[in-house]
Amino acid sequence: MMAHGEGCSLWDDSVDWANLAVNDYGKIPDEKSVMTTWHDNESLSDVFYFAKMCALPFSPNTKNIIILDITNNPREAIMLSKYEHVKDGRIVDKTDYIDLFTSSLSKFEKAASSKLSERIALAFSLFKLFIFCIALYGIIGFLLS
Repeated sequence: MMAHGEGCSLWDDSVDWANLAVNDYGKIPDEKSVMTTWHDNESLSDVFYFAKMCALPFSPNTKNIIILDITNNPREAIMLSKYEHVKDGRIVDKTDYIDLFTSSLSKFEKAASSKLSERIALAFSLFKLFIFCIALYGIIGFLLS
């Protein structure tokens, strides 16, 4: 089970806890084991690549892939197309950038109404990202000169 998007680590935990409950909180037999991962800072194309090219080959008993997309906007065709277009390499889909931007915008909207300490932590994270980008720009400029 691979979770992507806002709150995806909670989905990951929920599946883990449900699997434990089904097995009476004891040792889970290999045939009933569920591998879970969450991907909150990755593009949807990267997640589909991981599912199709990395996880699936190590799960020989998997017969079907189920994509459960929980959203207010139906986008079945888009999701299936993204999954089907993963071949030997990662597919960079421009809509991934829109998804990442929307997710970031949502975090900023939440931060605006949050406690001061949370806003300071977010500002500090952005500052570190800004410094990293400046350093990377400098390194690239140095290497190209």
